[in-house]
Amino acid sequence: MGSRKGIPNKITKDIKEILHVAFDKAGGCDYLVRQAEANPKAFMALLARCIPAQVALDVSVRLDLGQALIDAEANRQRISEQIVDMRPVTVEADTVERSEIANPLITNDK
Repeated sequence: MGSRKGIPNKITKDIKEILHVAFDKAGGCDYLVRQAEANPKAFMALLARCIPAQVALDVSVRLDLGQALIDAEANRQRISEQIVDMRPVTVEADTVERSEIANPLITNDK
């Protein structure tokens, strides 16, 4: 019959515990650093085994196309209005004094 999927058997569990104790007795992280320096190929192979080969990614995006079109039209209208406001104003030369053209902040209120 066997164990349920995902549950390690007793031997695998015991071996992992023994390896953990041996790792601690060998020096733990310091031991791994020494091994990485002495045997870089073996250390990198160990490291590669610890990194998952595949990464599962589930991304979903919900787009309301109708609302996106409404927003795009509103933005287009807003930009069009800004462009209209930016059009240069033409002034007839004979109706404005030169000083007003040069410095619009100076007024000739009489």
